[in-house]
Amino acid sequence: MSKFQNLINKTQEACNNLGINVTNITVFQDSENRRYYLSGDYRLPSAFNGQVTRKTTTRIEEIFRGDEQLAFDMFMMGFSKNRVAYCNASDEEIAEFGMKHPDTYPVK
Repeated sequence: MSKFQNLINKTQEACNNLGINVTNITVFQDSENRRYYLSGDYRLPSAFNGQVTRKTTTRIEEIFRGDEQLAFDMFMMGFSKNRVAYCNASDEEIAEFGMKHPDTYPVK
């Protein structure tokens, strides 16, 4: 079991509670700088010329000086209510919204 298992579990639970599907939440150590990072993957849609694609995006935050709470807070900050609504919107809604920034997506 990872020494960061509590952080991983807490992050997964928080993402689930927000309604954002984040997978592969893990903590890894960079082999070059020996620092630890919290990471997770999610599908981010985008629209261009009426075509919607959904690509896997990886969110990464450093566990700076072992401060797990700061890493958690910074990681979760990337999932505003607007971005969560954007990620969960249908292809038709994304196409209608266009090429605007996900954090400006209207929350219903």
